[in-house]
Amino acid sequence: MRDLAAAQREREQHLAALRREIDDTTRMIKNLVRDFSRNDTPSEDFVRDINTERAELHHRKIELEAQLAEAEEANQRAPNPDRSTPCP
Repeated sequence: MRDLAAAQREREQHLAALRREIDDTTRMIKNLVRDFSRNDTPSEDFVRDINTERAELHHRKIELEAQLAEAEEANQRAPNPDRSTPCP
């Protein structure tokens, strides 16, 4: 029973960590766009660098969202210690 509860806590912590990473990545994308909008006359190199970084961040976010979906599905399939207790 303890092993099931520990595994459940670990899965929940993993889900929370993935959600934080997605939030952080979203924040980085917003910051990047904000920084770009503050530049009145961006050079071609600057625009290229911003676009490259934005694309990398979007790719990272997509990968994290896929990992989160897989982890949520695995969490749904995993035994739940609350449901494992036999009824009297």
